Amino acid sequence: MNCTIKPISKVAALSIAATFLQSGQLAHAKYSEPSSYTNPRKTVSLADSRYNTSGVNDSRAFQLAIDDVAAAGGGRVFVPRDTYRIRGVRMKSNVHLEFQNGTNLYQDAGARFGQMFTRDADVTENISFRGVGGRFNVRFSDEDDLAQPAFFHPINTINMLWSSCNISISPKYQNCMILSHRVGKPVNRHIQIRSITASRIHFGFSIAQTGAVHDSDFRNLRATGGSTLLLESDNIRPADDGIEAMDLITCWNIVSTEGQAAVKVNPRQNRNGSLSLGGITSVGSQFSALTETGQTDLGASIDRVVLFRVHGVYGGSTAVVWSKAGSYPAWVFPNRVFRSRAGAGAYYAPSVSVIGSYSETIKNLTIKSSVTSEGNYFLPDITDRSHLIWAQRGFNLGARPLVSRSLDVGWYF
Repeated sequence: MNCTIKPISKVAALSIAATFLQSGQLAHAKYSEPSSYTNPRKTVSLADSRYNTSGVNDSRAFQLAIDDVAAAGGGRVFVPRDTYRIRGVRMKSNVHLEFQNGTNLYQDAGARFGQMFTRDADVTENISFRGVGGRFNVRFSDEDDLAQPAFFHPINTINMLWSSCNISISPKYQNCMILSHRVGKPVNRHIQIRSITASRIHFGFSIAQTGAVHDSDFRNLRATGGSTLLLESDNIRPADDGIEAMDLITCWNIVSTEGQAAVKVNPRQNRNGSLSLGGITSVGSQFSALTETGQTDLGASIDRVVLFRVHGVYGGSTAVVWSKAGSYPAWVFPNRVFRSRAGAGAYYAPSVSVIGSYSETIKNLTIKSSVTSEGNYFLPDITDRSHLIWAQRGFNLGARPLVSRSLDVGWYF
């Protein structure tokens, strides 16, 4: 692994950020507004009597509106502020859902692995889910003990936007959006997920997981618990169709509070291209950025990961729940920095470090600008597996107070 650390000033970091966010867009093209949104053939509103939302389940009303717009050649479906329950609504190409600020969208209880929205064809193009006038709310309740829901599960989706949404999710649930791939079909491309917040994410899960995605960006994401963004590739071997699972991915302003990491990179049995991660912040989480080992025995690799402007904020009394059994055994850290919790492998511990660099599958990891921190850390700002080995032997590598050196957290919101 080639790891280059080049600290720069706050002014320089801001210059990089400005370049990175050219004209409101990230440097790579990503999502672009299609004519089906800018010049819609048809616009409908769920307030129209044709779309009856007075029942217990509103899936049929949503489906009818989407079908009407798709049949007309594409356009918009306006969802007025109200509370709706849906499950399994088929999203179609060239349809854009606009949720009025304050709208509450619940998953209708039912079968396991339920999704609010599903794909309608092998390839879905030019779609969006967005809040207008503010944010809409996606709510997963604890009503259905067997459900592992998702908001949407894109498979071979091209040019998609999901924006301006608050998510309330039960801790037992999984990723809210998983970008997967079917062998022999185009991977997800030109995806943009922006301005999403989530609460109570379960350890090991996230707002979005990039199973297979190219030329896409993620920005202004914040989550409590778990990981905010999981860059994890599908279990598809390169020989299956000769593609890279993840490539040309850019991330900006990703924040984790009292969780595992803001961005977690975990390559599986695929080869992957380039990832560029900037404005990564943790507040009382284990890490800001975490690169895990990946499955080297199955051919996993990442060509290049670039990190810039990574910051961690921790207080001496901050408690982090490590709820994944066996993720770190109790003896990894001295007794004074954790206490046991009911359940095997579950511990409370203070934050670990800003960057955990534990992957052997990244060919080139570059840290282009400042890694900054404040509060009490157990390990150095940038850690690797050798640090954990020392910790296992009982050495304290520096649970030390660090001076706040640069950022006011959240200034970029």
